[in-house]
Amino acid sequence: GYHRKCKLKLQKKQLKIAESTT
Repeated sequence: GYHRKCKLKLQKKQLKIAESTT
């Protein structure tokens, strides 16, 4: 469960970065 949360956090971070770069 912990790793899944970490992955979700990373994905959200990447999504935010992607949106910023676009």
